[in-house]
Amino acid sequence: MKSGQQNRGCAPAGKNGRGEALTPAQAETAARLGGYRQSAWRAERLAEELQALRSLGQRVIPLLTGVRGAGPDRDRVARTVERMELCSRRLQQEARRCLDEQQALDGMLEGLADERLRLLLWLRYARGLGWEPISERLDISERWARKLHLRALDELAVRQCEATETGRPQEEA
Repeated sequence: MKSGQQNRGCAPAGKNGRGEALTPAQAETAARLGGYRQSAWRAERLAEELQALRSLGQRVIPLLTGVRGAGPDRDRVARTVERMELCSRRLQQEARRCLDEQQALDGMLEGLADERLRLLLWLRYARGLGWEPISERLDISERWARKLHLRALDELAVRQCEATETGRPQEEA
């Protein structure tokens, strides 16, 4: 371990077997991984909003061509369509950011050499499973699943610190 890691909380944690106490580096890594599910959820909601907006647009746009005469209603419909298009672009940008974040977190997990650790973190953070279903899926005890969780967080935290020291982006760590 490099001497600079100790001062920034990058040192591997003392493991208690229950995963109760996380080092600052582990907590930061866990929080970042926790963003995976939030990003996935947000991307799904944005896709639903986009679909609803497009559906509404398909109903409103024909009104523009079918409005009888000129008047304030026609202008209001045109403004509504413009706002819908703006909202659609914003939702698409936000959805892209969510997908980019998911890809970055996928890259973090791919950096782990141990496939079992990758699967454990994916089940925990991407799928949101608790320790019991994770331990059943991996055919290990819940206590061992928690120990492996700490080990995986340690590995990711150390990789992120090393990436920071070498100047590489953290997503590639």
